[in-house]
Amino acid sequence: LPEGMIVGEYPAQFVQDIPTAFSQTLAAYTVVGLNAAGEVVAATWNATPASAIKPIGILMYPVTTGASGAKPAARVLRSGCVNPDRLVWGATFDTDAKRLTAFEGSPSPTQFVLRKPAHSTPVLP
Repeated sequence: LPEGMIVGEYPAQFVQDIPTAFSQTLAAYTVVGLNAAGEVVAATWNATPASAIKPIGILMYPVTTGASGAKPAARVLRSGCVNPDRLVWGATFDTDAKRLTAFEGSPSPTQFVLRKPAHSTPVLP
């Protein structure tokens, strides 16, 4: 993981391998969800939740799939305390408010705390 991505110890990190949908090109650390077939695709935000692809995790490595053939498993981080500024968000997650609440209500075992790191200011005597 890149420096500054993990910003806390709880919840504990959990990784799961999930098949990737056809015709996907996803960068490492992309926020991902599942399509109707239960395959990894980029997550999307929509004001109508039924039209969104709810985030379930963070892609650990880049993945590219063809239009047919094998569907490689994507390694997906399903829980942890992460810095939202280190993630790759789809264009529909265009505000901090959407990003900071993206994982609320996601299906189990997804469990994320999104927290920007605290910047300390030295205390002078």
